[in-house]
Amino acid sequence: MPELSVDFGLFIAYLIPGFIASLGISFVLAPVANLLSASARGEDLAGSIFGSVCLIVVVGMTISIWRAGLIDSSFTVDIPVFCDVRQDPQACGIHRADPVYSSLASKDRLEAYLVAEKNDKRPYQFYGNTLIAVVIFTAGWLLSDHGRQVSMRNRIAALALALLLVVTLYSAARLSHYRYTVSVLQFNALKGPAP
Repeated sequence: MPELSVDFGLFIAYLIPGFIASLGISFVLAPVANLLSASARGEDLAGSIFGSVCLIVVVGMTISIWRAGLIDSSFTVDIPVFCDVRQDPQACGIHRADPVYSSLASKDRLEAYLVAEKNDKRPYQFYGNTLIAVVIFTAGWLLSDHGRQVSMRNRIAALALALLLVVTLYSAARLSHYRYTVSVLQFNALKGPAP
């Protein structure tokens, strides 16, 4: 019987951003707020937890689609002020590279590729997904009754914090994407049969 395993990288890349965005959505959509609060209160524990987890997974996967379309595509564009191939190559445009799976035919090469995927692909997915989740959370909070009742000074502070998080997460996503792409290109360049 095959072992059931949980990929912690997938948990990080999809569930945490899905949870953050779901909280942001709950500020403006009462049904989402009711579902999440029922889980927190322990009402109909199994049903509310299952519903909350399903919601979080769907939101996390949807965010991942948005990340692939919006953020990943921006990695192909140079950041003019910072683009220096010798010092900051991740600031220069880099195109996505898909692995040539025939170069991963040996167990050793496949394991090395999986390590590269774990160390660089999952983090860039997490950073990019979390960036979008932070935007959704901030927008939901600002549009909610609570966000509108907060002083203008506190709203500006919340926006500044969100902007700082977005810039930090984007930079981290771009660097991790660059590292992953370089790893894939190196695997693709391997010639000959796998040892």
